[in-house]
Amino acid sequence: MFDHFRYRTLLDTFERTEKMMRLDVYNYLNKQLRHLIQTKSKKNRKLIDMLTANKIKWHKFRGLEEIEAIPISKTQYADSTHNPLKYRKPVMAAALQRVLSWHRCSEKKIIWITPNRTKIQESGFTRNCKVIPYPQDFDTIIKILHRNSKYVLVARPAILAQLAFHINKYKIAPPKPSLLIAFNHDITIGAETLLKKTFNVPIVRLLTDTHYGSLIATCQYDYYHLFEPIAIQEVVNERGLPVTSGRGTLVSTPLHTSKPTLLRFDTEIEVIPNQNAVCPCGLSYRTIDNLSYVSRPTLKSVDNQDLLIPLPEELHPNIVGVNYEQSYAGEVLITVKENEIGSLNPNDYKEWFHNYWKLDIRIILLIDNRSTFLGDRGLSNYQIKTT
Repeated sequence: MFDHFRYRTLLDTFERTEKMMRLDVYNYLNKQLRHLIQTKSKKNRKLIDMLTANKIKWHKFRGLEEIEAIPISKTQYADSTHNPLKYRKPVMAAALQRVLSWHRCSEKKIIWITPNRTKIQESGFTRNCKVIPYPQDFDTIIKILHRNSKYVLVARPAILAQLAFHINKYKIAPPKPSLLIAFNHDITIGAETLLKKTFNVPIVRLLTDTHYGSLIATCQYDYYHLFEPIAIQEVVNERGLPVTSGRGTLVSTPLHTSKPTLLRFDTEIEVIPNQNAVCPCGLSYRTIDNLSYVSRPTLKSVDNQDLLIPLPEELHPNIVGVNYEQSYAGEVLITVKENEIGSLNPNDYKEWFHNYWKLDIRIILLIDNRSTFLGDRGLSNYQIKTT
């Protein structure tokens, strides 16, 4: 009953804040952050000790103007008996409900295809939903989907892409969800094109960090929005300073907990903030231009210089999935899966990668359009063993 009451209260809060003026959003976050540290921190001795060690007067914490004094961390401030995710269920359920409302799907049932049934159920994302376990035969999954109507289909992008490949390869009548949600992991332009061609419905990108403190979702105009009421979300450079232009790392301080265990948590999600954009959807939440679910690894060129692996959304538009393998500097094996099969040859893709890197590296390129190539993890995979 308490969770239900909190869920309804949160829904009202989220609906109210998403159309506020930016100054009002800033004031709301500032007030929540001060309350989190001044009041709720006293329940966590380990956290108070950290703040005191950094000469931060937590009981007089001033809010956003002082947040940079807190060190960025990749670990939580919690003892072994405390679960930092204890308070997330009603928050994440309400946040997902608001995201669905952006796409006019508030009343629709949610169907998940996932290999992590327990984790998804614990996350709070499974209110009013059905879970289909994965892996299993795609024909069985399609039959289950055909027995449902007026639903939203949610899965990792790689699982959705494999489902679309199976449907197209065997010329099966596609299921008819009202909306697709590609949950976590990266999605390529080619995969998004394939999914739209197969299902003919809008696609939402929904990303969270490992502790569900940050949430990023696309609106009906495909802009990425930082879902701000549940966390203070900063974009910082390698020195921990705010990014004014270019790429930065998303740092999250969850606001939805009664016993804070994560302050300025390094999510390892890379983003490019959009400083000035006003989204046509009307949401006041900050927007970002690009993102990578994990920090990108690098390849080595012939002269041993670092080559950033392209973000999935930067890849050639016909590439659905890609795999990089490098055992030593100067040579890389790239395997790609295509959207329009046979429209390009390996040399076309090799030329694209050479133009992207603009540094000397020998590329061996294979085209592998088997559905089993992707796996279930991500559409951009790598095995880097450079010595």
